[in-house]
Amino acid sequence: MVNKMAIAKPLIIIDGCNALNLMKSFAGETGKSFQSDCSKLISLIQNFSYQSSRRYIIVFDGFSAAGRNQNFGENVSVIYSGKKIADLVIEKMTLERNAKLIEVVTSDNEVAAVCRNHGAKVMKVPDFERQIEFYGGQLDRHMVTQKGGKAAAPANPLSDNLDGESAKKLADLSVELQKREMEVRVAKEAETRKSKELKEKASKDSAAKKSAPAG
Repeated sequence: MVNKMAIAKPLIIIDGCNALNLMKSFAGETGKSFQSDCSKLISLIQNFSYQSSRRYIIVFDGFSAAGRNQNFGENVSVIYSGKKIADLVIEKMTLERNAKLIEVVTSDNEVAAVCRNHGAKVMKVPDFERQIEFYGGQLDRHMVTQKGGKAAAPANPLSDNLDGESAKKLADLSVELQKREMEVRVAKEAETRKSKELKEKASKDSAAKKSAPAG
């Protein structure tokens, strides 16, 4: 029997190479090395991790001169698979750890199927990128507010009168509400895409039946 290792925090495992291939942030870039792309993705995840109580592990294929395992702050780690395929490393992690607390970011259908079979959740890369973009937009608006820009939200007299701990709790609640809003938006977009795909399939099937010769 496999020993399920406990995870202190919910864990997001990111299929690094799959993300590099599918995220719009890396589309159309030429002359960039694999390592520079890895560094850019790590930076994006680092910034995103500040709004979350989750841990993030990015798994890349191959080797790194800096070592196979690297930590970037408290919540972001990177694993290079070495001679193994990154897919197998990800699948093994969902098998050996508490899969109920794991969400895997990948659009690789085979990896997704195995991880789901182990009990982990799966999010497609484009959906994850939309979450990052949403948080980035929220952060930009917050920075404009802090600098007194035109996009500043109205002052909140309640937060002005709170002590530091209560103000932090209020800020954390705001982030959580924004996150839930994003999750609902992503779910609706996924449902819309699925409905569109089903309609297109039904239309093609209907057209195929009409064009088929009578028996």
